[in-house]
Amino acid sequence: GRDQLWLAGDLVNRGPQSLETLRYVRALSLQMGDRLKVVLGNHDLHLLALAHGVRKPALTPSMQEVLDAPDRAGMALPPDPRAVALAAHVEIAAVRGIGDS
Repeated sequence: GRDQLWLAGDLVNRGPQSLETLRYVRALSLQMGDRLKVVLGNHDLHLLALAHGVRKPALTPSMQEVLDAPDRAGMALPPDPRAVALAAHVEIAAVRGIGDS
């Protein structure tokens, strides 16, 4: 089989270089094709919501830089549907776990 690389969420907003990170991941996706899998974390989902006008909270400088980038559309990786389902499941599990006794 061919090796796969799984990136496990929070690609953005974990330091000042979110834009550079997304550009690097985009370059990897062009090289690896469907062998690159991305699990979206809560920060990634938040950025997608901001980019699509679903949310309008205060932005961190690194997220604003991504939204203002002229090549931002080219950085939208089509995530593996299983990865989105996994991210949604983990997010729901985390939210439901808060305050449950």
